[in-house]
Amino acid sequence: MNPKVLQFAALGLMAFSLAGGQVIPKAMVEGLAAEGFSVREKSQDDLLEWARKNLDSSAGALLELSGDEDPEIRMRSHEILKKLSDEDYLSDGQGYVGITMGEEILKAGPDGKPAAGIRISRVLRDSPADSSGLRVGDLIIALDGQAWEGRGAMNAFMEAIAGKKPRVEVVLTIRRDAGEAIDITVKLGKRPVAELQNARGDLQMLDKQAKEEHFREWLKRLKSKRD
Repeated sequence: MNPKVLQFAALGLMAFSLAGGQVIPKAMVEGLAAEGFSVREKSQDDLLEWARKNLDSSAGALLELSGDEDPEIRMRSHEILKKLSDEDYLSDGQGYVGITMGEEILKAGPDGKPAAGIRISRVLRDSPADSSGLRVGDLIIALDGQAWEGRGAMNAFMEAIAGKKPRVEVVLTIRRDAGEAIDITVKLGKRPVAELQNARGDLQMLDKQAKEEHFREWLKRLKSKRD
């Protein structure tokens, strides 16, 4: 075992307990700097789950850990804090799919009446749309079983998504490559800006910037609780 890790576990955890009210389990701390990659990965996952259950009382310990002199411990604890911040970021706000789109008028809907669809022109990388398997060229013909008649489908779609919370699951009915209609479930993210149509800059970059800004403010709140 790395002597530095043993010293950290023996002496550092006392400070963590005083600072944050919770002691990080010794095995997790040692595992973050273990020689085996799989051990380090598992310890990071275990510590993330532990932190989720004890976040309010473990803030001080997590912040102290992210400042450790061991670069592996410092890097992995920072990743845990970032993951927790991203989850907190999604706790409120407006729903978000992560596509750019255009409206199309279809020849007829399922009941023979004129209908509208939404053609995906771009799927933002690492967005809910990307994670769910939506593709450029997919035609969305219904949201949660609700189709659209005539023009206005795109605005109706955007308003409906914005009216839902992040992490809510929606079902998009799509047509792909002239095939049969299929349903795809999408777990919504959070809109990086309130008005997507008037947003300046790339949405993918705006989403990244919003998460980074939230992380900075989230860390400030954690530090104030610790102090």
